[in-house]
Amino acid sequence: MLNCGSRNNSSRRLPRCRRALTLVEVVVSTLIVGLMTVAALDGLGSTTRSSESAGNRGIALGLADELMAEILVKPYRDPNGAAVFGLEPGEVAPRVNFDDIDDFNGWNQLPPKDPDGTTKPDRAKYRHRVTVERVVPANPTQVTAGTDQGVKRIRVTVEYNGVVLADEYAVVTDTDE
Repeated sequence: MLNCGSRNNSSRRLPRCRRALTLVEVVVSTLIVGLMTVAALDGLGSTTRSSESAGNRGIALGLADELMAEILVKPYRDPNGAAVFGLEPGEVAPRVNFDDIDDFNGWNQLPPKDPDGTTKPDRAKYRHRVTVERVVPANPTQVTAGTDQGVKRIRVTVEYNGVVLADEYAVVTDTDE
């Protein structure tokens, strides 16, 4: 057994035992613990941002689905027989006044609202955008030059803070043709 700091029988002094950490050891251990803490917090931050981004994307997809479903139940043509593409006179917001698919063309709303104009709670940073175009029946990616050939393409886009998180398309045909 080593007895620190005392003399043995031969009057030889034994080495002193260390009873405390040196300043270098304290600095190095503090640096290691600090680096580990920074790495752990960085990982936690990445996880939180990723989770928030996935949540925002899910909300955007839900908003896009909801608006697309609302549009798809509307008739292809105006029930009053108006030949106007887009809003006819008297058809203004709220959307409950829209009576056919092309009334939604150019719809741009921040924040999103219900059809009756009620603002959706906790959606202030989201934006709805809608484009309705007449397209060629054989190629719905090609926009027609003004004449209605019985097919319309609908695009619903939802943004969060200016970044597109959801983009949905639908192609609708005129059942009367």
